[in-house]
Amino acid sequence: MLVVPTIIRTLGIKEAGGRPLLELLKAYLSDKQLLLLLDNFEHVAEAASAVMELLTACPDLEVLVTSRERLHLSGEHEYPVPPLGLPDLDQAASPDALSRYDAVVLFVERARAVNPDFRLDEANAAAVAEICVRLDGLPLAIKLAAARTKLFSPQAMLQRLHQRLEVLVGGARDAPGRQKTLRATLEWSYELLSEPERRLFRRLGVFAGGCSLEAAEAVCSMPEEPEGKLLEDLEALIDKNLLRQEEETGREPRFSMLETIREYAAQRLAASGEDEAVRARHAAFFAALGVRAEPALFGPEKGTWGHRLEADRDNLRKALAWGEQHDPELMLRLASALWRFWWAHLTEGRAWLERALVAGGRDAPAPLRVKALGGASILASMQGEVGRGEALAREAVDLVEQSGDHRGRVWGLLMLSFADRCRGDHEAALAHTEAAVAQARALEDDELPPFLRALALNRLGHEAYELGNWSRAEAVLQEALQRWRRLGDPWGIGVVLGKLADVAQARGDDARAATLYRESLGFWWGQDSQLGTVEILTGLARLAVKGRPETAVRLIAAAEAVQRRIGLTLAPALRAKNERALAAARAGLGEEAFASAWAAGKDLPLEQAVAEAQSVTVDRRRPAQTGEDPRRPAAVGGLSPRELDVLKLVAAGLTNAQVAERLFISPRTVNAHLNSIYGKLGLGSRSAAVRFAVEHDLA
Repeated sequence: MLVVPTIIRTLGIKEAGGRPLLELLKAYLSDKQLLLLLDNFEHVAEAASAVMELLTACPDLEVLVTSRERLHLSGEHEYPVPPLGLPDLDQAASPDALSRYDAVVLFVERARAVNPDFRLDEANAAAVAEICVRLDGLPLAIKLAAARTKLFSPQAMLQRLHQRLEVLVGGARDAPGRQKTLRATLEWSYELLSEPERRLFRRLGVFAGGCSLEAAEAVCSMPEEPEGKLLEDLEALIDKNLLRQEEETGREPRFSMLETIREYAAQRLAASGEDEAVRARHAAFFAALGVRAEPALFGPEKGTWGHRLEADRDNLRKALAWGEQHDPELMLRLASALWRFWWAHLTEGRAWLERALVAGGRDAPAPLRVKALGGASILASMQGEVGRGEALAREAVDLVEQSGDHRGRVWGLLMLSFADRCRGDHEAALAHTEAAVAQARALEDDELPPFLRALALNRLGHEAYELGNWSRAEAVLQEALQRWRRLGDPWGIGVVLGKLADVAQARGDDARAATLYRESLGFWWGQDSQLGTVEILTGLARLAVKGRPETAVRLIAAAEAVQRRIGLTLAPALRAKNERALAAARAGLGEEAFASAWAAGKDLPLEQAVAEAQSVTVDRRRPAQTGEDPRRPAAVGGLSPRELDVLKLVAAGLTNAQVAERLFISPRTVNAHLNSIYGKLGLGSRSAAVRFAVEHDLA
């Protein structure tokens, strides 16, 4: 051990006749007030006991140690040195604003050292900021990257950072060898680990974005290793600053590596010969996690599981990609289990589901394929690609009809009804929903998940509302609400409250509608769901049109900005209601004020839009109606409310295509309604129907 001899030589102490060097050093320092600096102590960690002896024998001695790991001595005070401050890439920033971050300052300083003409400007600022973030704010990595600006512009360098360990080389000639390349620095630290620590370090490189303790145990432990060994080695890697522990109140701790370190660990794993086995365990763990999460995403644990899946989103991506290459059934199982999770990631989720359907092929287990088809269908419909959504749902229904999967039939019919709704064909949607509800009621409780029964009632209530049958809509929605409350599911409660608000608003009870919308918004915003928040914002905006038109415009503009960002397309009926509200607001405000309110709403942060929406109230209560739409004519000749709508529009001179467009239904459905009208009224032609409408004040 050369630590003590080196200190003695540095202090110029003369050795005395065979006296132990440590004793000689203690005697020399015992009456001195001194600060002893020991740099890079991780390489001589076994000398920690000698440091402790010095501190015990020399009361006025202070020791400052720099090290990649703790000394584990009593009285030790640890002062972690975090990475340099980094900008937020989600926030646009000028060169002047970026210059306030230490990582950017270091990059610019070192870049100018090799290229005096280098300047941080509008053209390269975003690239420099991203380089610093991608390099985790590590000073050595940033210095090496900046040194490369003599060859590459920041934009060109950024394209090469996927191989950062090969790019970041060429430190100063007088720097220690381990500081001339980023790889050399990491290799230096790696070689200081024990073999079990190296093995764990390599295996942790398989995770993307960190992992939970449960995941680390499942993927990195080996049967032959003693119990508790993994925890011991995790702690050692944390002490050596190769691993970080992140704790959140009330949640399981997570472990993560800086991405630069993780890349090195992954390369070590690839060279170890155990890469394939570790990646297979990684995929198997996250596939099982997705299956465990699926039922929990409807219920009181939704927030917990949603947070956990978000934290492991990069790991889920890796597992899906691995399955696509090695185990298509695993990929299909994981992608379909996450169908509810994908509602927060429409474009990505749909892409994974459709890729999984291709990878799994038509020979995949029917229940898995049906679930994936339904999940992809609803996402396509939500994005406005209703034709694709309907095709996927029909394929699911055809498959369950062949296989006799009654549970899958409920699922497929509900997805088909959702596609009908997004196309604007509410009669077809109602028919498919009623078939799904009938199938659900025919199944025993243990044959169908509770959330699927509640979901079927949601759809039934929605379509009854769209077709003007508000009494049925309210009764069905109240039953659905009871089910969602028993499940403790905030999503389901928020959906039903919002639809009950729609019913109240349609009946003219705006005060109750406002109360229900605000309650619904509390559930949606409380679970950070942008999908539901958007729809409820527009509901409250429609209530605000009469008394607060500027608020109405701002809220709808804010909602549309969120829609574009997340890739959501509203159903035709909802779009039409919002357009009517905007037309009324425009008429009341005038073009200039309308444009100003719209511009303000587009830039309104969602949390501010939610706060503004929560302030919407209705002071004057209009009399509530207990029956159907008070603006509809009384039933004539046994015609349904929708048949009356069709007859009125036909009498006004609209063609079938124009009636279909006005009512958001298909021309085929219009023709079916007309045939029903002719039969009920005993009429033989369109002109006779028009005469009937005129005679009964329907035109």
